[in-house]
Amino acid sequence: MASAPTDVATTHPAELDLLAQDLELIPIPAVQVVRSSSGFGFLGINRAYRLAGLGVVAERSAMLQALGPRIDAFLRSQELRSDFEWSIGEVIDCRYYRVTFARTNAAVRDRCQIGLVDLTAQIHTERSLRREMTTDSLTGLPNREGFSDLIEAAQAADRRHAVLVIDLDRFGRLNACLGGLAGDELLITVARRIKGALRARDSLARIGGD
Repeated sequence: MASAPTDVATTHPAELDLLAQDLELIPIPAVQVVRSSSGFGFLGINRAYRLAGLGVVAERSAMLQALGPRIDAFLRSQELRSDFEWSIGEVIDCRYYRVTFARTNAAVRDRCQIGLVDLTAQIHTERSLRREMTTDSLTGLPNREGFSDLIEAAQAADRRHAVLVIDLDRFGRLNACLGGLAGDELLITVARRIKGALRARDSLARIGGD
């Protein structure tokens, strides 16, 4: 289960076997990384890490390529533990991790253990809930809260902007005479028509009943 670089001869094979066994007890992706004159290598890799597809060959490991500078800075510091969030991949297949660097003693400058907690499902769920909270269920447009977010984003970016408020006259009478379904259809139709007339940089939201 363990692979050792050729220039790490001081680590006894029995120690590597014991390290591999210890790593297998960890339910999340975990590796033992060693730094040498030729770069970073793996002393131990557990099964969860292999299944994560982050690269088991040091020279081609996406994890080592992305986190190499952070690993180096950690080993040069006096910290025993460092936690941070990290993402890898494109927008569609991006994965999000909580990464932990750890070592037993600050005097250990050539190796550390890395654990990765997969946060992808949690982050997707949070984003879905956020979209539901900020979207009008009838028209699919941003609701009042979503509109507030749009305004805040424009202000934070220091962009010039204007707000136009549109109201449907006698909408309550239409609901009373033709029913709620007819009122809903009218709102959907109006939303589609206005949205079709907007420029690419414009936004449309439903901040009230009518």
